[in-house]
Amino acid sequence: MIKIDGSFGEGGGQILRSSLTLSMLTNQPFQIKNIRANRKKPGLLRQHLTAVKAAATISGAKVEGDFLTSTTLTFSPKEIESGEFTFKVGSAGSCMLVLQTILPALMFQDQSSKVYLEGGTHNPMAPPFDFLKKSFLPILEKMGISVHMEIQRTGFYPAGGGQVCVSIAPFKKLSQVSILNFGQVLQIKPKVFHANLPFHIVQRELSTIRKKLSLDFDDRDSIQECKSIGPGNVVEIEVTTDQISQSFYGFSFHGTKAEHVAQDCIDQVKYYLEEKVPIGEHLCDQLIIPMVYAKGSFVSSKLSKHTKTNIEVVQHFMDVNIELEELDNDQVLLTFQ
Repeated sequence: MIKIDGSFGEGGGQILRSSLTLSMLTNQPFQIKNIRANRKKPGLLRQHLTAVKAAATISGAKVEGDFLTSTTLTFSPKEIESGEFTFKVGSAGSCMLVLQTILPALMFQDQSSKVYLEGGTHNPMAPPFDFLKKSFLPILEKMGISVHMEIQRTGFYPAGGGQVCVSIAPFKKLSQVSILNFGQVLQIKPKVFHANLPFHIVQRELSTIRKKLSLDFDDRDSIQECKSIGPGNVVEIEVTTDQISQSFYGFSFHGTKAEHVAQDCIDQVKYYLEEKVPIGEHLCDQLIIPMVYAKGSFVSSKLSKHTKTNIEVVQHFMDVNIELEELDNDQVLLTFQ
């Protein structure tokens, strides 16, 4: 049985989620101790427990330690089974992180699956629904993996209650992926998601984006009024090049000025455009496990502690060669062989 110390590296929930994913894919049991040891509230929270239960459901796993606040978990998977599943976080915890856990296991099956998820869809500490749909899934498509996502209800923090449907097509054949150049910028497109808040907030955010990025756009095309249980506001700016599309986000909190929410997103976009690196920090982290299977290479920004930890988790489960070559301007070439 593989032993994992959940306190190493960044010491968060990603260690657990990646371990669950890789355990299912390689059919190897594991035990993890010190779950989320580096967080203010260590142990399993609702979204982590939902990820464990989701992984156990699709793999028929035997599990010990699957309860709230548990800091030790043993997971012994059987065969992965495709099908139709429903998983509810029961809080504003991210259901996108639950999807992140089970998607690699389901997308390599020869039968289709459909997954219904309920929980947070636009959380500041997790990839939002739109990031996965616009930035992550198109790269899976390049690999030969077809996944379609639809959102029925947006789950803003702190109310949650979002509803998402994910359709996963039968797996056929993997293709290598090579993304080495930043390419030419084709479009920079803002969008403001909002629900149950005064409209002047949206107007001020779009005005800030227009001024700070010198963009010309129609407000009517840049506003998404969302069906949601509670109030919420998220700013998105999508950068599309002839190589890739990446989206960046600013999240509204109670008492935060609209201009500051927009500026947070603007700063991320400016950094990305100045750095001219094809794969940004967060997308890099999402791609590690799929790239282990698809092979190929991509250029990313300087690796975060989160990504380095993710790579180390992979190497606990698989004898895989991931070469890291430092390039100029703190860029890194990752090659998966």
